Amino acid sequence: MRPTRRLFRALPLGSPPPQAPRTGVLSHADFLLRNGYLMPTPDARGHGTSGGALITYGIRESLAAAISTLSMSPAPNTLPASSTGSARPPPASRDGPALPFRRRPYHRPRRPSHSHRPEAFRFAPGFAIDTILRMGLSRRTLLVAGLAAGRLAAQSGKGAAFPAASRRYSDPTTELDVFRLTDPACSSTLPAYYNRVFTRNSGVLLFASDRGGSPQAFRMDLKTAETRQLTDAAQVDAASLTLTPDNHSFCYCAGPALWIANFTSLRDRRLYETPEGWERSSGMSIGPDGTHAALAESKGDGSRLRLVPLVNGVAATVVEAPYVMTDPIARPMRAQILYRQADQALWLVNSDGQQNRRLKLAPGRVGPANWSADGRTLLYLNFPDDPSQLNAIREHTPDTNADRLVAKTSQFVHFGFNRDSSVFVGASRNTASPTILLLLRITRRELTLCEHKTSHPADAAPRFSPDSQRIYFQSDRDGKPAIYDVHVERLVERTEGEE
Repeated sequence: MRPTRRLFRALPLGSPPPQAPRTGVLSHADFLLRNGYLMPTPDARGHGTSGGALITYGIRESLAAAISTLSMSPAPNTLPASSTGSARPPPASRDGPALPFRRRPYHRPRRPSHSHRPEAFRFAPGFAIDTILRMGLSRRTLLVAGLAAGRLAAQSGKGAAFPAASRRYSDPTTELDVFRLTDPACSSTLPAYYNRVFTRNSGVLLFASDRGGSPQAFRMDLKTAETRQLTDAAQVDAASLTLTPDNHSFCYCAGPALWIANFTSLRDRRLYETPEGWERSSGMSIGPDGTHAALAESKGDGSRLRLVPLVNGVAATVVEAPYVMTDPIARPMRAQILYRQADQALWLVNSDGQQNRRLKLAPGRVGPANWSADGRTLLYLNFPDDPSQLNAIREHTPDTNADRLVAKTSQFVHFGFNRDSSVFVGASRNTASPTILLLLRITRRELTLCEHKTSHPADAAPRFSPDSQRIYFQSDRDGKPAIYDVHVERLVERTEGEE
């Protein structure tokens, strides 16, 4: 069929068959015919009298003949169609590339029978079919690329959801299954070991990732490994991320500011900002009662410990010191705060600033330290000054100044423990055996779980889930830092999560 002026193919791309046969575009065809256009109006695949059970919107339909005819006309050509939301009329033949088009409004003389607003796609004049073929792109390729680009554009920034990127592998040392939960193409890290990063039911993990270009807060559904971006802020401190005890909100530091955000709606507000002339020291935590955040600020060689109410953000200074304070941790069931003096000492002070004292720990350097669930004792790693001695887990009771050995380790450089402190997990710094190990308190025996192979063993920072059924750690063994998971339900008894 050769046109007297122009050829058009009206495609009824409305709702699923049989509601949208070619009769849905007759009103447009009538207008165009009266203005000198030829109008083939075939039913689309799966519509009207056309066969097929699938509606492919042009992937399987051939429009080569129509495009060839259109290219013969020196005048601009138009392909009218009705909008179906994300679907669009096929712009080229099945094996040919896509035609460039421009979207133009279509002004119809009378209201059409189709309920959607019609659109028109205007082809560039003089665009020949051989030009299309030389482009080397198939319609299928264009469709897939367009969908992928649209998906990426929609999934950026706060609230964006991402599919699972987890991978399971068998550990070469123990043959236990290990799950890598995040993609090592971008950095994903766990917050500070003393912060609350799991929901009470052990179902969601709070972590940080720079998959968008800068570190941001993310949440992961631990059943599906799907993730969601929670923040879109500058200078997010990944270590500062922490959930509030009720799991309704989370807090984090971004630059000099402390923020709180709703864990579901992501609505956030700035609580506090470090004053000019001061710098925020490393570490921030939320107390067990969820009323205050504790952080430290430094100026020169001195520093101060601050408490920030989560309600109004009006900070108060607890204590000042002539050295740099870091990593403040509120004591459960007591109105006291623990803080560090580098690896030299641990200090304990009342929330009102009274009774600030250095704890009498074992000789040597002080490693990671955290409170037991009931707050009665402090568990910490001791690094002896004598390098021939083994690193040890020790337990200190501040109320009585008692300090005793729990167990010597195979050179743990970081550790964690389950809720009742009956089982410990550690990351060994042994270069010949860079592994994650379990240590049973009652027998003081270790069991190797898997290799961590991180370039800095202390960064592995292993920890239990609240129910003690999984162990999480981080490693850069496959590229950038990623988060890993080992199931230990056959090795460790389940514990109840925090109340």
